Amino acid sequence: MLVKCFAGCPVERIVAAVGMKLGDLFADRTSGNGRQIVEVYDYTDDDGDLLYQVVRFFPKDFRQRRPDGKGGWIWNMEGARRVLYRLPALLKADPLERIFIVEGEKDADTLAKLGLAATTNVGGAGKWRVEHSDVLKGRDVVVIPDADDPGRRHGEQVARSLHGKAAAVRVVELPVQVDGRKVKDASDYIAAGGTIEQLTALVEATPIWTPTAATVEAGDKIVLPRAEAYAPFPVDVLPAAVGDYIRAGAAALGCDPAFIAQPLLAALASAIGNTRRIQLKRTWREPSVLWTGTVAPSGTLKSPAQELALGPVNRRLRDLLRAHQAERARYDADVEAWAQMSRDERGEKPAMPAPMEHPLVNDITVEALVDRLSATPRGALVAVDELSGWFGSFGRYKEQGRGADVAHYLSMHRAGAVKIDRKLGDRPTIYIAHAAVSITGGIQPTILRRLLTREFFDNGLAARLLLAMPPVKTKRWTDAEIPVEVEERLQRVFDALWELRPAQDGNGEPYPADVSLMDAGKAAWVAFFNAHSQQEAALAGADLGATYSKLCGGAARLALIVHQVRFADGDKSVDPWHADDRSIASGVTLAQWYCREAERVYGVLGEADEERGQRELVELIRGMGGMVTVRELRHKRRRYRDDAAQVQADLDGLVEGGIGRWETPKPSDQGGHPSRRFVLGVNGVNDNETPDSDSASGSNVDVDGVDGGNAMENREEVTI
Repeated sequence: MLVKCFAGCPVERIVAAVGMKLGDLFADRTSGNGRQIVEVYDYTDDDGDLLYQVVRFFPKDFRQRRPDGKGGWIWNMEGARRVLYRLPALLKADPLERIFIVEGEKDADTLAKLGLAATTNVGGAGKWRVEHSDVLKGRDVVVIPDADDPGRRHGEQVARSLHGKAAAVRVVELPVQVDGRKVKDASDYIAAGGTIEQLTALVEATPIWTPTAATVEAGDKIVLPRAEAYAPFPVDVLPAAVGDYIRAGAAALGCDPAFIAQPLLAALASAIGNTRRIQLKRTWREPSVLWTGTVAPSGTLKSPAQELALGPVNRRLRDLLRAHQAERARYDADVEAWAQMSRDERGEKPAMPAPMEHPLVNDITVEALVDRLSATPRGALVAVDELSGWFGSFGRYKEQGRGADVAHYLSMHRAGAVKIDRKLGDRPTIYIAHAAVSITGGIQPTILRRLLTREFFDNGLAARLLLAMPPVKTKRWTDAEIPVEVEERLQRVFDALWELRPAQDGNGEPYPADVSLMDAGKAAWVAFFNAHSQQEAALAGADLGATYSKLCGGAARLALIVHQVRFADGDKSVDPWHADDRSIASGVTLAQWYCREAERVYGVLGEADEERGQRELVELIRGMGGMVTVRELRHKRRRYRDDAAQVQADLDGLVEGGIGRWETPKPSDQGGHPSRRFVLGVNGVNDNETPDSDSASGSNVDVDGVDGGNAMENREEVTI
C-alpha cells in the first residue's frame, strides 16, 4: 500500500511523509552539521583536478566546499580559483561546436547527457565573472537563462560580458510551456519533452545578440548601454615582444595601452608589407595593411605614444638615410674623379645610387606617396600626428579636380595597383603593382565628428579605419621606463620582419608570398566567419555593418601580423607559411575588439549634447572609483568649480535615470558628519563591489554589464 501510494514521488517527499530521517538512507552524505546532501557537483581545473564542489542539500539549499588536503573539506571558497563548470570538456570541445551556458549545474548536466557542450558558473544568477568570458573567446555561444527576472538579468550580463570576445552570442528564451508543463529552465524543457532538434531550431531562430541603444531594463530604470563602456585593449593576445613593449610604454607615459598599440600595429603591418599575405582560399587573400586612428582630445599623449611606438621604424629610416648619404657621397667623389680623367680613360660614367627606401612617410599627397613607393616595393607607413590633415586633403584635391585620391587610397588599403599620370617631370607615368600603405595617426573627437561626413561612409573609407577612443588619464609623474631588454627585443622583431622577402613571378617581378591556413587554423577561421557573417547581416545597411564587413578581412590581416611576429620573436611552434588556430584566435579577438570599439565611437560621434554630457560625467566618476561627493566633483571639473547646485542637479539626473544612487556613509569612530556621496550602480548594486560567488542565488547588473572588481583599490584620475 505504501509503495503504491508514493509511486513516482521523489525520495525526499517519501521520507518526509513517513517521518524517516534522510540520514538513515544517506548516512555517508552529510555536511557535518546534520543537513543531508542530495547532489554534489565537481568543479575542476584544466587537467581535471578538483578545485571545489557545489553541494546541494535537502531541503533545497547550496553551499561550496574545497578539499583541505587531508581528506576533509573546508566549507568556503577563500582563495579558490573560479572556473566554469565542466571546464575540461569545454576545452576539449571541437572549435566549431556550440557552447551552451545555463543557470545551474543540473541544467548543464542535463544538456551534457544529450551530447551538448554545456556549462555554468558557480553561484548562480549574477555571479558571472569576466575571466569566464576569456575561456570562450572565438566560440559560438548560446545563453539559456532561467525564466524569471534574476535569470533574464543574468543572461543579459553574460551576453554583455561575452560580446566582443565570443564569435557569436545568442540569448535563447525557452517556451513558457511544453505539452502543458511549465518550463523555467533547460532541465524543465527537456523533462517536458523538448528535444535536441527543437532546441536547435530555437537557437537558429534567435538572432545574434548585440548591444543596442535601447539598453537594459532594470525595473523602470534605464542602464547605460554597454557600448558606452570602454573595454581594455586585448594586449594579452599579442606576442610577448609586442605586448610587453605596449605595457611598459603605457606605464612609462602614464597612458592607456591602446595609445601605443594603435600605431605599433600599423608599424608591424608595414614592416611585413608586400612580403606576405594570408590566403583564406584560392580567390581570397588579405594583405598586411592596417589603418589605425586614435581618437582623443588635444594634449593627451597621442603624439608621444605614437613616437614611442614608431621608434624601430624611425631608427630604420635614420639608418637608411645615413647609408644613402654615404652612398651619394661616394657617387659624387666617383663622378668628380671620372670627370678629371681623359676621355680615353673615363669609361662609363658612374651609375647613380638607387633611390632611397622610405619605410616612413609624412607626406599625404598621393603623388608624393606613390613616388616614394616606387623606391619602396615592400610598402610604406604613413604616420601623421593629426589625421585631420589626411581627411582635409581629399576635399582640397576634389576642388582641384583630383577626386580620384580617395580611390587611390582605397586601392592602397588592399595593396592593389595604383597608376599616376603626371604632366611634368622625367616620369610622366608611375605605376605601382602592389601599393601597400598602412596609416596611423590621432584625431580629436570634435574634429572627427566634423570631418567624418556621409561621403566617407558611402565610399567605404570610414569602414576601413580601425578606430580606438581609449580613456584619458590625468598626467602624473612616473619614473617608469621601458626596460632596455624589452626595447631590444621589439627591435629584433622588426629587424626580422624587414628581412622577409617577397615571392617572384616568372618575369622576376616581386609579389606577396601566400601564408595559408593549417587545418586547426581553418576550423577556427570558419567558425568566426560564419558567426561574424550573421552579426554583419543583422547590421546590413547601417554604417556599423560596413565596418563589420571590413573587419572580417581585418581579422585575417591581424592574424597574419600576429603569426609573422610570433615567428620573428622566435616561437618554435610557428610554421611561418601556415597560420595556426592560435594566430587566428588572436586576430579574431582583436577584430572583435575593434568592432565593439567602432560601435562605441560611432555612438559617441552621434550623441546629442545632453547625452554626451551625461556619458562624460559617468566616465569621470567611474575613473574616480565609481563614487564621488559634490565637493570632490567641484574640484575635479572646471565647469563645476563655483556651481555646487549644477553638480547636484547633474548627479540627481543620473539617479533619476537609474545610473546611480545617493548614499550616506555611517559616521566613523573619529566623529564628524560624512558627506553624502553618489555611487554608480543599478538598483542599489555598487559598480565597485565584486559579487559574492559563495551564494547560490541573487543578481548583479552594473553599468558596464560586467563584474567591475574592486575599483577603489586601483583608482585612476580621468580627464574628459
